[in-house]
Amino acid sequence: MRTYLDLLRLKGVARVMGSQLLARFPWGLVSLGFVIFFYSKFHSYAIAGIALGAQTVGVAVSGPLLGRKLVGWGIRPTLLIGASLAAALMLAEVLIDLPAWLAIVFAALIGAVSPPVQSASRLTFPILVGEDKVSVLFAFDAISQEIIWVVGPVLATFLAALISPAAPLVAMAVFLIAGTIWFTRNPELDQIKVEEPEHRMGGVLKYPALLWVMAIGTLLVAGFSGVEIGTVGSLPKTAAGFAIGALSVGSIAGGIWFGHRTSSKFAMATFTSIILLGYLLALVMPSNPWWLGFCWLIAGMGVAPALGLLNFLISKALPASSAVEAYGWLGAGQLLGYSGGAAITGIALDLNGPLMAFLLAGGFGIATVLASLLAIRSLPKLDKETEGQLAQ
Repeated sequence: MRTYLDLLRLKGVARVMGSQLLARFPWGLVSLGFVIFFYSKFHSYAIAGIALGAQTVGVAVSGPLLGRKLVGWGIRPTLLIGASLAAALMLAEVLIDLPAWLAIVFAALIGAVSPPVQSASRLTFPILVGEDKVSVLFAFDAISQEIIWVVGPVLATFLAALISPAAPLVAMAVFLIAGTIWFTRNPELDQIKVEEPEHRMGGVLKYPALLWVMAIGTLLVAGFSGVEIGTVGSLPKTAAGFAIGALSVGSIAGGIWFGHRTSSKFAMATFTSIILLGYLLALVMPSNPWWLGFCWLIAGMGVAPALGLLNFLISKALPASSAVEAYGWLGAGQLLGYSGGAAITGIALDLNGPLMAFLLAGGFGIATVLASLLAIRSLPKLDKETEGQLAQ
C-alpha cells in the first residue's frame, strides 16, 4: 500500500488519475443504468439487453479508431468532442420520446463516440513517473478501474430508486462532461510528444506482442462472464450480488499487494494462475454462497494485476504512436470476449445448469494461463536493459 501512497505524492499523479477516473466513471453505471432505463421505458428486458449490447459493440468498433485519432486530431479535441456528443445522446435518450429502434441506434452511437480517456491518460504515465515506476502506475490504474465497477452499479440502482429510472443516464452525462473537462485541463497533456503513425488503421496488429496481449485479455474477460452468469444462475439474486462483488474486492486487494510485482517473465502466468485457482475451487461447492464468495475473492486477487500488466506490456512493446491504437484493440478484444463468453455460458446454463457455466469459466481460465505461458517469448522483457525494445 505504501508503494501506491508514495506514487500519489508525486507531482500531478493524484490530479491526473483523479480526473481520468471521474471521466471514466460513467461506464461503471452503464450496465445497470441502461437496463433500468430501457426496461422502464419500453417494458422489455429484450430491448434493454439489445440496447446495452449495441452500446458495447459501438465502443468495441470505435475504440481503436478513436485511440488513433488522439494523435491525428489531438488529445483535447478528440476527448471533448467525443464527451460532448456522448453526453448529448444520453440526454436525448431521456428527454426525447424515441421509438425503440431509434433508442437502440442512439445507444450504439453513445458507445461509438465515447472518448478514449483511458488511452489518453496512459500517454501521461511516462511523464508523471520515472521508467522504474510506470508499471506501478499501470497497476494503480487497474485498481481504480475496479473501484468504478464496484461503486458504479450501486450508484446506478440508488439513483434509479431514489429519483427516477432516467437519473443514472443524466448522472453519466454529468460525470462524463465534468471529468473530461477536468482531465483535458491537465498541463501534462502539453508534454506528450507522439508522432502520427505511418501505418494504416490496423497496422499495429503486425506486432506479435499485441496479438498475444489481446488473446490473453480476451480469454481473461471471457472467464468473468462464466463466473457472473453461473453465480446468478445458482444463487438468489442478493447472495449472487455479494458473491460477484467479492471478485472486485479481491481484485482491489490483489492490485494493492501484487500489482507492482511485474519484473518476472512469469508474472502474467502467475496472476492468471491465481484467477484459475479460484475458478477451480468453486467447483467444490458451486451452490454455496459463502464458498463462492471466498473463491471469487481468491480469483479476484489476480485480476487487477493481470489487467495492469496487459496495458504495461503494450507500452513496452509498441512505440507511443502505435500504443494509443493498440489500447483500443485491447479494449475491443475484452468487450467482445465478455460478450462472446456471456453468450456461450448463457446457452450452457440453460441447457445444463450453472455448473456448466463454472466449468466454462475454468476452461477459459486454463486457456488464459496457457496463452500467458506461450506468449513469454513474444513479449518484451520487463527490465531496464530492454527499455524501449519492441517485441518481434
